[in-house]
Amino acid sequence: MKIRMETVNYCFDVLDLMSQNKIHFLEGIRLLNSKVREIDPMFNQNFTKVIVAFESDTDFYPLGEVRKLWNKQSLLKQDERYLDNYKRGKKQLHEGLEELKEYLILNSEKQ
Repeated sequence: MKIRMETVNYCFDVLDLMSQNKIHFLEGIRLLNSKVREIDPMFNQNFTKVIVAFESDTDFYPLGEVRKLWNKQSLLKQDERYLDNYKRGKKQLHEGLEELKEYLILNSEKQ
C-alpha cells in the first residue's frame, strides 16, 4: 500500500518541527500518533509500536494552554514523570522516528 503524499508531507513537517525544537517533542509524538496508526493499522512496524506506546505512557502530561491551568507543584511532578519515561525510551523512540522516515520514503506514492 502506497502512502498518500499528503500524509508523508504532514509527517515530515512534524518531524522537522520537532528537530528544530519549534514544538515540544511530546506534542510531535501526539501529532504523529494518529498518522502512524493510519499508515500501519496492524502495528506491524516497530515505529508504530514505539510511538503509540510512548504516547500512551505520557498521555497524562499537560501541554500548551492546558499547562497554564495546572498548579506549579503538580507540573513539577508531571515533568518528572515525563522525563523518566523519555529517558527510559529515548533510544528506541529516536530509532523509531528514523524508521518512520525511511518507511515514508520507501512507501510514498511517488515511489
